Amino acid sequence: ILRKHEILPPKEEAEPFEEEQPTLTEQEELQQRLDSVTLDDLDEEDDEDRKFMEEYRAKRMAEMKQKAVDERFGGLMMINAQEFKREVSEASTSCHVVIHLFKNGIPACE
Repeated sequence: ILRKHEILPPKEEAEPFEEEQPTLTEQEELQQRLDSVTLDDLDEEDDEDRKFMEEYRAKRMAEMKQKAVDERFGGLMMINAQEFKREVSEASTSCHVVIHLFKNGIPACE
C-alpha cells in the first residue's frame, strides 16, 4: 500500500541466485583421474585399509582387556592397626576398599 501511494520507493528485484557449476576443466580432470584408476589399484587400497583396521582393532582389544584386568581387582595385603588409617580411611576417598577383619585363633576367621 505504501509503495502504491509512492511513500516507499519501488522494490528492486533481486538477482536470481546461481549455483556455481563446475567448469569443464574440473570435470575433465575428474574423468581423467577416474579413467587412470584400475580395479587392482582400488583392491590394493582396500587391502591396506583392511590390514590397518585389523591391526588397530587387535591393539585396541588388547589394551581394553588389560585395562579391565587391571581395574577389576587391586590387591590383597596385610596391614596392622597403625597402617589402617592411611590404607583404608585415606585411600577410600579415591577408590573402594574392602577389608576383612580377623583375629588369629578364631575358627570362623580362617
